[in-house]
Amino acid sequence: IKHMINTVMNGELAPLHFFPTFLRTIAIALPFQYLGYVPAQIFLENITGLNIGKHALFALVWIGILGGIASLTYRRGVRKYEGIGL
Repeated sequence: IKHMINTVMNGELAPLHFFPTFLRTIAIALPFQYLGYVPAQIFLENITGLNIGKHALFALVWIGILGGIASLTYRRGVRKYEGIGL
């Protein structure tokens, strides 16, 4: 299921600009596009200049958000495992 969602939402199956409006909006808001669609568009020179920086900034924001969630989850798991957070 994870692989299929990743394949569809990162633009590997079909480019994001072919998606219906509601699905395109969701796909653009999530970080999946930075795995396939955005690098391909940069390679094809459809994304150039300052737009590359904009996409890089959004990717870094997602890295921070998901890294923070992973860190909190890890710390909570360690506390539960050690018996501190019971």
